[in-house]
Amino acid sequence: MTNVRQDRHGLPLPQRLSVRLALLLTLALLPLGVVSIFQTKELRSEINGRTSEALLGETLRAAAPEIGMIRTARGIAAALSVSDRVLRDPTTCSALMSRVAAQIPQAIVVGFVQADGMMTCSTQDRSFNFTNQATFQRSIATQTPVFSVARNSIVSDLSIVGISHPVFDTAGVYRGYVEISLPQSSLNAKPTTPLNGGGRDLPDAVFWTFDGTGSVLTSSSGPDRVKSQVPRDRPLTAYIGPDARVFQAASSGGDVRTYAVVPLMADELYLMSSWRVADAPPLLQPGITQYLPPLVMWAVGLLVAGWASERLVNRHMRVLHRSIARFSQGDRS
Repeated sequence: MTNVRQDRHGLPLPQRLSVRLALLLTLALLPLGVVSIFQTKELRSEINGRTSEALLGETLRAAAPEIGMIRTARGIAAALSVSDRVLRDPTTCSALMSRVAAQIPQAIVVGFVQADGMMTCSTQDRSFNFTNQATFQRSIATQTPVFSVARNSIVSDLSIVGISHPVFDTAGVYRGYVEISLPQSSLNAKPTTPLNGGGRDLPDAVFWTFDGTGSVLTSSSGPDRVKSQVPRDRPLTAYIGPDARVFQAASSGGDVRTYAVVPLMADELYLMSSWRVADAPPLLQPGITQYLPPLVMWAVGLLVAGWASERLVNRHMRVLHRSIARFSQGDRS
């Protein structure tokens, strides 16, 4: 004989009115819950998209001074590379370099490095031999515009960022490159306004520029700190591409950080920012939040149905059940 579980009032649970109402209400609310989940997902995607755009914009705004300086130096180097006075005598060439250097007062040196490695034309009063410098060897090998970092410049013994542009004569023969050296101290200044996204403060925010080879050029916190801020599992060259993006990844320092990458010059210069966002409470995590509205709606619906059935039907049915039971036992009162 099959045993049917009964409640304390003697009714099988599947036959209780409150249980039946709860099941029916659950089925009735199911389509609305599915629609609510999809709407929440779409809303979250839109919020994430707008937040990413805001963060990218804030990153560009915070790094605008150093980006502008690098772009100015690159434009001047490109303009000098096509001037015929660069290939004239060192006196004429040096005079030209001194005039254009006034547009970049932070520059340590503006000069022309010959194909043999000698710089006899510059804003300095003496010659320099760049033969053993990595920038020279790379420029000679590629004969293309190059961004480079030198921890100890032979001109000033300072850490510098070098912007070079190749120089060709009228016959198309490579003759050397124009070099503009900027001290990293002038490019490492922190932004004057807090870096924030969507009205939220972004604590511990840093940003840096890197070139097409993945070498860090400048940083808002100095080159040493960047080593612990860069993504741990992928090199910077993995983020080279035409599109800006925002993502989360583990840093070399071990904490999970949010990153934004913005291409400044395709395949040549990129800007990356990194910040730590405080952890959200468990109920506000993205994976749970999107299910809260339908779950709350379902729970409230069940409570209302249970209260209504108890208040309007169940308690009266229990009174009637007890009365019938007493009547069957001979109690005629």
